[in-house]
Amino acid sequence: MSRLTEALESFYNLLCLEYPEIAASLQPGLTRSEIDEKVKNLQFSLPEEVYELYQWRNGMQQDIRFYIRGFKNNLSAYFCSLEEALSLDYVMNSDYLTIF
Repeated sequence: MSRLTEALESFYNLLCLEYPEIAASLQPGLTRSEIDEKVKNLQFSLPEEVYELYQWRNGMQQDIRFYIRGFKNNLSAYFCSLEEALSLDYVMNSDYLTIF
């Protein structure tokens, strides 16, 4: 298991304890071949970390915002699925922080 996956699992364990509704909204990860199929038309290659992130979990099932404390205005965030992240319309018109 890589350091990134270990960190994501630690984060997930914290979510399970503190924010179970957010943890429950995370979708199962994609396989490498599923990701390759979805990104085959991109004009650039994704970093391995993006593959690893979406193999871990494929975003959130529900429209649940979570807030990151410590920012001036409590930053609202949402972990979008790979499909949403690839949708230019979604990224350009979203009021969410898209997390890759």
